[in-house]
Amino acid sequence: MGDDAGRDSIYTFGSFCLDARTHILKNNGKKVDLDVTPMEVLLALVEHAGEPVSKGDLLRGVWGGTTVSNDSIYQHISVLRKALG
Repeated sequence: MGDDAGRDSIYTFGSFCLDARTHILKNNGKKVDLDVTPMEVLLALVEHAGEPVSKGDLLRGVWGGTTVSNDSIYQHISVLRKALG
C-alpha cells in the first residue's frame, strides 16, 4: 500500500468521482469536502478495491506505521461513511 503508482488515477464508484492526484472527491459533480486523513483512508481503500484492506495495511499506508488508536481509525471510517452516504 505504500506505493503511489495509482495516485494519478481517477476512480469512479456509484455517483462519486475521486481524483487521486488532486485529492478531490465529487458526488454528481459537486465537491465533497474531506479532511486529509479521511481522504488518505478513502484512497487506500479505492486503490485496493475488491481486496481486503487490513488495519495494518491502513496503518502503514495512511499513518506510515505510526501507532494510532482503533478509535481514531474508526472515527475516520465514520467520517467517510457519512460523506459517502
